[in-house]
Amino acid sequence: MCECFDNVKNKVIKMYKDKIGKHEDFKAQWENYSFFFGKNPPKIPVTIPIYIKYRSFKKNGNPCRNLTKDSQGLTINFCPFCGEDQKRDNEIKKETGS
Repeated sequence: MCECFDNVKNKVIKMYKDKIGKHEDFKAQWENYSFFFGKNPPKIPVTIPIYIKYRSFKKNGNPCRNLTKDSQGLTINFCPFCGEDQKRDNEIKKETGS
């Protein structure tokens, strides 16, 4: 599996540190970072967020006063930088029947 996310992050960190010169307590990380559990987690560490807002209704049929806010993160199956398929080994075995 590719290491594109680490490589791109490291390039951005180097570029930014060169740009700002002398500094301390520098930290850079991907936003919307996700943890995956299992033997072969995908190498893509970020999710694409979808922000959701809606107004539900009370039992009497009137709309609620406040909006309900939620979000859902989507993972991707291909690296957006190199296009490599990011399917995990167990997913490939299911497709091939091995």
